[in-house]
Amino acid sequence: MAKNLIEDGHTMDFFNESDSAIKSGDAVAVGRMVGVAHDDIPVGEAGVLHTTGVFSMAKGNAAIGQGEKVFLVDGVVTTQVADPDGINALAGYAWASAEADDGELPVRLGV
Repeated sequence: MAKNLIEDGHTMDFFNESDSAIKSGDAVAVGRMVGVAHDDIPVGEAGVLHTTGVFSMAKGNAAIGQGEKVFLVDGVVTTQVADPDGINALAGYAWASAEADDGELPVRLGV
């Protein structure tokens, strides 16, 4: 095994510094990447985020095609690359297509 391996990268420790509790399954932006909470993470406590895998995520009201790159904006995934401050957090790729009126999208986390 490589001597410089830190970990497999499937999960990440995360400290909730926000003003609200994070629920298990919530998508969480960490810098420009997105993880999904394994368990509830109360304010001021640490928890674990998944950084790989396919998760069902809330989506906006636009159709998204399979394989499209998606970003997290205000708790929903969208194909909108840029926010007013520059670039939205990359959630990953659409695992399947979703119609405009579908409320959720399966997303493969990461790159």
